[in-house]
Amino acid sequence: MKNRMIIVVALLLMAINLTAQVPDGYYDSANGLTGTELKTALYDIIKGHVEFPYTDGSTDVWDILKETDRDPVNADNVILLYCGRSVNAEQEYNSGSGYSREHVWAKSRGNFGTEEGPGTDVHHLRPADISVNSARNNRWFDNCTEPYFDGGVATGSYTSGTNWVWKPREEVKGDVARMIFYMATRYEGENGEPDLAVINYFPSDKNTKKPVHAKLSALLQWHQEDPVDDKERNRNDVIYTYQQNRNPFIDHPEWVAEIWQVNSGENQIPSISGIEITPDKPANTDDVTVSATISDADGAIVEAKLFWGFASNGLNNEVDMAVVSAQVYDAVIPAQPQETDVYFKIFTKDSDNADTESDIQTYSVTESTNVNEENLQARVTVYPNPTQGMVYIKSQKKCEMELYTLEGKELYRTKSMTIDLSNYNSGPYLLKVVDREGNMIGKQIIIKL
Repeated sequence: MKNRMIIVVALLLMAINLTAQVPDGYYDSANGLTGTELKTALYDIIKGHVEFPYTDGSTDVWDILKETDRDPVNADNVILLYCGRSVNAEQEYNSGSGYSREHVWAKSRGNFGTEEGPGTDVHHLRPADISVNSARNNRWFDNCTEPYFDGGVATGSYTSGTNWVWKPREEVKGDVARMIFYMATRYEGENGEPDLAVINYFPSDKNTKKPVHAKLSALLQWHQEDPVDDKERNRNDVIYTYQQNRNPFIDHPEWVAEIWQVNSGENQIPSISGIEITPDKPANTDDVTVSATISDADGAIVEAKLFWGFASNGLNNEVDMAVVSAQVYDAVIPAQPQETDVYFKIFTKDSDNADTESDIQTYSVTESTNVNEENLQARVTVYPNPTQGMVYIKSQKKCEMELYTLEGKELYRTKSMTIDLSNYNSGPYLLKVVDREGNMIGKQIIIKL
């Protein structure tokens, strides 16, 4: 019954599309505006569209894509976005043997998944080859030159072995750009929706879930080089019959330039340099000041943070860095026990929302300024290390033991000289030993269950 209804709807849509056009007065409130005012007016026009489920027994995204991306030569097929192949539409995913539904605005960029709204908005959904779609992943869009082959066959799309980027084939690169511009206009953070933005730089974390997509300069270029064609106009018309909203950048391509202008130079990423620690050879009683020069060529620094911990993958302690003098920032890491390795990095963001972070730095607390602590270090033995669960502490004086994760989270403390760690996961931990006088040393222990 569902397929029969789809055929009926398809015939009706084919008849509508013969004469479809922008409804009279649809864009009246946007005419004559530019910049932010234009973008806001377009949002007000296209928001609140009719939403459809991702997968359902009634009309869902699959059904709409069979209309929007129908092969004009074979009405039983759809055209796949990144490779241009024509495949049977009715098979849908077919346990991995069919095709997938590509979120052109990667659904992880804003973390909206397949929820109704941004996750099912057909203005940015396209049929795609499953393996090619997987290769695109959540890569940024930018110019690149390495042809992507699928099963030894060139797809017409490109990628890069050094940068996390993707370039769609020439025939659809403008389509992709206008879909990205639509998403950045349609979703402005209201009513629980993500606030999507097109940016002209690559965030330091390629897998960030921030609601941003790149790269603006490339998308603007593709928009110019691959102008709107009849297939794209028809697709816009078909979606309108379902969602009751349109992609304004297909109807009015000139509005792209009215909203997104790139300066003569690209948005510059902040610079972090001259990282220093004071003192340069910290002892166990020394707070360590981390300083760095942080600057930006085209904006103001609005955020500078220091992240630190006891492992390179465990920098969970966060400290705001303060301005010391022009472009110099610092923050303090508290004193740590002798023989402790401390890891840290600096993160910064400018007023253009460009961010970057430093490489991970490290220092060791190798000296003690307290003779009693040096004696404590000599007379305390922790064994076996690594351990399969039981740890024994041998000391001439009574001590208190404190167990921490390498991120600095305290797990428990005890005065027992025998510790059972069999309930903890395998991996490294920090054991602090404190005597009655408050002298403290730290030892890293490894659990291997």
